[in-house]
Amino acid sequence: MIVYEKNSQILGFLLLIKKNNNYRIDLIMTKKKFHKKGIAKAMTNFSINKILKTGECLFAGTLEKNLIAKSFYKSMNFNLDSKVFNFHLHGK
Repeated sequence: MIVYEKNSQILGFLLLIKKNNNYRIDLIMTKKKFHKKGIAKAMTNFSINKILKTGECLFAGTLEKNLIAKSFYKSMNFNLDSKVFNFHLHGK
């Protein structure tokens, strides 16, 4: 997990999941009042620089209907590689 902190306040986080030699950005969250301030971009760039330097791969996952995330990843030069369907079972 990457945490973005400023003045002892957590403004956002990026959740990475590692499987074999691949990392996947599973979730990026920033406090609403700090949206569009470059926090998600900074955390993503940090992840890219750390992971790709090791020769490992970085993927990003999001919901197909999440147009904001899709646009963000495209702006960060991610390319659509594949679509995966995940099925969830939620309790009451």
